[in-house]
Amino acid sequence: MAGALTTKAGAPARRLSAWRIVTWLVLLLAAFGLITQLRAVLLITGAMGQAAAEDADGLRMAMAWAVGYLLITLAVAAVALATLRRREWGRRTMRAIAVVLALWAAWTAGGLIGQWHDMQAVLSQPGMIDPIRINGERIQRIFLVGAALKLVSIPIFAWLAWVLGRPAVRGEFHR
Repeated sequence: MAGALTTKAGAPARRLSAWRIVTWLVLLLAAFGLITQLRAVLLITGAMGQAAAEDADGLRMAMAWAVGYLLITLAVAAVALATLRRREWGRRTMRAIAVVLALWAAWTAGGLIGQWHDMQAVLSQPGMIDPIRINGERIQRIFLVGAALKLVSIPIFAWLAWVLGRPAVRGEFHR
């Protein structure tokens, strides 16, 4: 086959696949989550040493959430790496993770939209002073941008779950 892409060993070269790009993005998001949650764990640990006894329960709950989130992001990063290394167990697990991420994005986008509406109700009250109104409008924009990004990610995660189940892609993975 003249013009076919091959590697030095003579095997056909793998083409860049869109599912690999999306999996890389999942890996990057998980890495970002790892960094932010590790920072949260460190901040909470520092606060626990200075907190009064009555604040300890709240800090323990915050620590449990931060550590749980940290472990989840670590697992997602490991699965994304396994998927990129074309491991069959990684592909199957990434399909499930993509569905969960799509559902999570829908749920949290709804929450952000609800917060945007709540903020709108607060900002529309008479007598709102300008600095508070300006900061509130900035926060509203952040809510809207976050919700928009989450809404855009829903079909992307759903597509990733679908494409990783297609026979042509399944054939690329090692048992």
